Amino acid sequence: MIFLTLKRLRTFFKNLLLTETIFINILLVPPVIFLYMFILSYLLPQGINLYFVESINKWSIRFITAVSLILFIYFRWTKKTQFNLSTHAERIYAKDLILLLMPMTPIIQYIILNQDILSLYGSFMLFVIFLALSFLLSFVIPMILGFISSARILMISGLSFSFVLFNMASLAASLHWDMKCNVKLQLLILASIFILLLIIHSLNKKFLYYTVLIFFIANSISILYLSDKNTKVQPSSNDQPEIHDLINSKKIANKSDVFLLTYDAYVSNETLLQYGIDNSAQEKFLIQNGFYIYRGVYSVGPLTLPSMSRVLNISKEIKDNLRSITSGNNSANNIFKANGYKTFGVFYCDYFFLGFKPTYDESYPALVLPKQPYRLLVAAIFEGQFRVNWFQKIPHDDYLLRKREILASKIIQPKFMYTHSCYPNHSIFFRAVSGNEIESYKKALSIANEEMQNDIELAIGHNQNAIIIVNGDHGPYLTKNCMPLDNIYQKSEINRLDIQDRYGCFLAIRWPKGANIDHKQIKILQDIFPTVFAYLYNDNSILRSRIGQETIDSNTAGGVIVRNGIIVGGKDDGKPLFESMNN
Repeated sequence: MIFLTLKRLRTFFKNLLLTETIFINILLVPPVIFLYMFILSYLLPQGINLYFVESINKWSIRFITAVSLILFIYFRWTKKTQFNLSTHAERIYAKDLILLLMPMTPIIQYIILNQDILSLYGSFMLFVIFLALSFLLSFVIPMILGFISSARILMISGLSFSFVLFNMASLAASLHWDMKCNVKLQLLILASIFILLLIIHSLNKKFLYYTVLIFFIANSISILYLSDKNTKVQPSSNDQPEIHDLINSKKIANKSDVFLLTYDAYVSNETLLQYGIDNSAQEKFLIQNGFYIYRGVYSVGPLTLPSMSRVLNISKEIKDNLRSITSGNNSANNIFKANGYKTFGVFYCDYFFLGFKPTYDESYPALVLPKQPYRLLVAAIFEGQFRVNWFQKIPHDDYLLRKREILASKIIQPKFMYTHSCYPNHSIFFRAVSGNEIESYKKALSIANEEMQNDIELAIGHNQNAIIIVNGDHGPYLTKNCMPLDNIYQKSEINRLDIQDRYGCFLAIRWPKGANIDHKQIKILQDIFPTVFAYLYNDNSILRSRIGQETIDSNTAGGVIVRNGIIVGGKDDGKPLFESMNN
């Protein structure tokens, strides 16, 4: 069997070198690819794919000139005036349609990984759009241009190019490309895929069909497994009762306004000092204004949605879509509304409720639905890069104005507001580490500090008895690769700072004067609302609703987790996550 395959392979290469039909057809493939790219250069948005296309177009004249020279020499050498470019064996058959699964493999991957924003309709539209495009490039155009070159070879070139184009966003993420790519590497990938498909298709079509089918199924199953594994949460070790069961039909006794002021990726000074940043002046400001700073606090979730959804829902196991929860469908918002509070959700962009209608009494920015969420993914795939600024971002001054209008407003009803600022923010994922991330974070931190001071002064000035919660949601991702660690590093390389850098956060609360709070009950960010409601209801039994203190999404820290404040695994196994803890 092996001998037979080797013999067929040798025959193929012999024919490739000696047969003028294959020789000429392959030489004519690059100009057709360049034609694709010339057209796409006017259609693609600014981004990696456009850079790739434009870079190749710069070489096109030289390459086509070289091909023309080769063809001229060939004609002179063979003294031929005409030749046949295609044969019956090179036609496209209906069975070849199964090969479309190859370029559709990355599309299925994107659909599976983005179910948090995609509806069934959106998933269908995403699939159909790119299926139609790959069909156009791999079947329609090759059949039209069959008189120029072999339709079969053009089909394979279209499949190869479609796969590279659609897979660019994944490659950019893994190689940390930002707006530009390694054109030589991409050309090598494109050529390798083309040659491999051509050889296998020429040797054994059925084998190629089965290979593509298995590749598609195996990749889809592995992505489904990984996405399920990353979202699965271990049951809470403290048998946490639902907060609604603890509250039952009780009514809030102390109707203080509650302001949850979240500043993205804001962390404690213990962590900041390890970056060479001293934020003690800001902490001093908070203490002088009546805040209690909770030392050694971390979030069980490593990013905004996994973290804040569990803060708001007072639950570790999340059954609903995370954006459904941050958009207002959460325990905290529902409890406040049931007790006569007017609730507000004020955000710097629509990331927090994309695909869901906000259920706060008032939300900002206003819900915008002309763009279905799947269109964001379509644009990102064409761009060739998934970036953190896909979403509708509003001018920061407009966000500040709306937030401060609510902080200063005087209404009869008590108020609850969850507001999330974009400062100081974490490192930009999918970007090559440039070396100045810490300096950029330091500048953004100063903006966040000024914003926080103005927010607090305004809130206190208009309501001395409000519960004001100042917090970060997770770490700034400034160590090692400035991204989730995944399986890139050995556990022995992952230290305390790496985990603080991803799960650590800041928390300070200003309680109403005379409030009797057991500060030791707050160990993680998700302890906020059990403690707040215990005070508002004047019932400490509500503290039993606190969730387990074990971190989720362990891949973020390379398999290292934190349980009850203690690091499990890694270089600092068995040590406290923070040296500073609440007294």
